[in-house]
Amino acid sequence: MNESQVKEFCHLLDLHSEQIGKPKKSIELKMHMIKLLSHHGFDNLVGAVNAHMLDKENGKFDITIGHIQEQIAKAIEKDGRPSADEAFAIAIQLADEAATVVTNDEISQAWAVAAPVMPDQGGARMAFRAAYNRLCEAARREHRKPRWFPSLGHDVAAREPVLQEAVRKGLLGPEHVQRVLPAPAASIDIPALEHSANKHNAKETLKALMQLMKQAPLAVKQNDQE
Repeated sequence: MNESQVKEFCHLLDLHSEQIGKPKKSIELKMHMIKLLSHHGFDNLVGAVNAHMLDKENGKFDITIGHIQEQIAKAIEKDGRPSADEAFAIAIQLADEAATVVTNDEISQAWAVAAPVMPDQGGARMAFRAAYNRLCEAARREHRKPRWFPSLGHDVAAREPVLQEAVRKGLLGPEHVQRVLPAPAASIDIPALEHSANKHNAKETLKALMQLMKQAPLAVKQNDQE
């Protein structure tokens, strides 16, 4: 957060204190709150404080770090994007080339930043969180919905359960899955084949009988001559 954003956030906290008739928070407390919460991004923090002020139940209480985190969690849940830690758990699977992973734009882009830090998982997590939160903040500011898509792994047999679970969760549509899964093998209709064969045999039998009927008079004539 830059200096202007810090001032605006502190002013918003003062407005809430005024709203509920409480003394303003000290500068030290405000700075400590910003230190602990800044990774959420400025827009998310402002949105959380505004949501708290409008909350009929909790809005009458002095806002705390817990209140802000709760409001951010609610916003994330409505947004459909996972938290940074949940997203990292998805992203780290992308390191396995055999695995099929259902990901989104923010996760994939943040992983591109974090992947070079591996195998230092702690460092990769920190790099991922910073990039992911920044990307999500930009997406929410531009009112972009999350776009989920599959990253197909080499293990073909393991693809279907992952994709079907994504359909169940509403991340992918059934038509999307049908496009990326191999078409089912064509089944052979045995009764139809038998019917076809019987029909063919019947034709052959009838043809043979007609041939015999044509030959019968000739055979009788030859016998008479003898």
